[in-house]
Amino acid sequence: MKFKYIFFSVLLFSLTNCETDVDDPTAVVPPAPYVGDSGAADFSAYVSLGASNASGFMDNSLFVAGQLNSFPNILAGAMSQAGGGEFTQPYVNDNVGGMLVGGIEFAGERFFFNTQSFTPQGASGAITTDALDFQPGPYSNMSFPFVRAIGMVAPGFGDPSGLGAGTANPWFVRAASSPSATILGDVLAQTPSFVTLVPGDDFNGWALFGGPTDEVALGGATGMVAGVQAVIGTLAANVPAGVITTLPDPSITATFTTVPWNAIPLDAATAAQLNAVFNNTDPSLGAPGYNVVIQLALVPCLNGLEVANGNFVPAPCDDAASVPVPNPFYGALSPEEVAARTIVYVEGNNPLLIVDENLTALSTPLGDLPQIRQTTENDKVSFSASPLLGSVMNNNPNLIWGVSVPAPDWAILTDVEIATLQSQLAAANDLISSSVPDGWALFDLAGLYEEVVTTGVTMDTFTMTSDYALGGFFGLDGYYPTARGNALIAKRMMAAIDAVWGSNLSESGLNIGDFPTNFPDGI
Repeated sequence: MKFKYIFFSVLLFSLTNCETDVDDPTAVVPPAPYVGDSGAADFSAYVSLGASNASGFMDNSLFVAGQLNSFPNILAGAMSQAGGGEFTQPYVNDNVGGMLVGGIEFAGERFFFNTQSFTPQGASGAITTDALDFQPGPYSNMSFPFVRAIGMVAPGFGDPSGLGAGTANPWFVRAASSPSATILGDVLAQTPSFVTLVPGDDFNGWALFGGPTDEVALGGATGMVAGVQAVIGTLAANVPAGVITTLPDPSITATFTTVPWNAIPLDAATAAQLNAVFNNTDPSLGAPGYNVVIQLALVPCLNGLEVANGNFVPAPCDDAASVPVPNPFYGALSPEEVAARTIVYVEGNNPLLIVDENLTALSTPLGDLPQIRQTTENDKVSFSASPLLGSVMNNNPNLIWGVSVPAPDWAILTDVEIATLQSQLAAANDLISSSVPDGWALFDLAGLYEEVVTTGVTMDTFTMTSDYALGGFFGLDGYYPTARGNALIAKRMMAAIDAVWGSNLSESGLNIGDFPTNFPDGI
């Protein structure tokens, strides 16, 4: 098979739209002078704990400029003039980002937007932050990338000996007060007067890896429910006041709304070549095509395949006594599933070929039937798959990623996985909402994301939408907020705090336009 071209391009941006939109994107925006009033709250020892988006993680990494623009740091700036104390963070080494473990790369560098290729690209420079370069805390910002709810109370989460087994988090290992410390323990050691909590990365971690199991682990001793209850219960008993957020739906973010489900453009000749492979009945070209095999599940009487007139054909259906031979696979696939699994390419834009673990697993005399199909408009393609779509694998022009070779599970959220995600997330947010301690506030971060996605949010003369790179809210990884997105979160949270405790943080003069939406290479 020879492909004339398989070309995939997600986005083309104008140069002016992707330039950094503030004079100095690394500058720390000082809070405007105002006469702060904490009202009934006490901001003297403010501590943040929780998930990646509270740590300053953005553009696919944790880096200094992102940490400086974390929403807790922005919030603490306003609190500093209303009785707030020093706010410390476990800063990484530089603006390259990434993480090493004993000199070996664990997480990659941050993205920047390359205005020559019009694509996101890894920042230049070496990754220098190493989990084993211990910088013991505790810190005011005890939020770390990729922390599930149970991770906040898990013993050994900061123990370097657990890195190889995956029971420790390298960012917390680097910043833990001791190897035996827990995140929540390091929070309480500071005797916080006020806390903000984002209750974990359970759902975005699940979604960003394509829904690797049937559902997010809510139950059990290490599930999200146990983690949320342990964290909130302990905070309620030890901290007088704080804010707990709901968790956003990852499937509505730019990570899963940027790459279209039919992102493969084909010319007529290439489409015809692909269809010939999947419909193959010519033994000289190899095994029967996938479409030929799945159709056999609809044949009541079948005695296998044989070769006649140079083609695979069903063998005679009667045995020597002319007794019909029942097809043992008849009914294993419904007509609807056969139709859904039938692979058809056309001239123009085409769906992706994907692995779908929810399809029926079936072993036949011809071998195990691949669990593959093409995407529909109800599936969502991860932005992280975009560089691979249509690419040639192993220098073999017949192996085209997402076309002749199925994209793996991590690259896709299927319709079934999205329904599971949203059902489980609704249950988790109900739990979070009902667990808010007396005297604390609930901040609907999920609702804010939904507002950005559905209508956009206008504030300080800027309208923020969910459009990848240009919308202003989501960074170059498509999921985590930009510095300006974090400023929006902080400003909305200030208003929520003021409404409950009678403070005046909203009068601090925070203008989201002072915060960048992207950081150039080499900062």
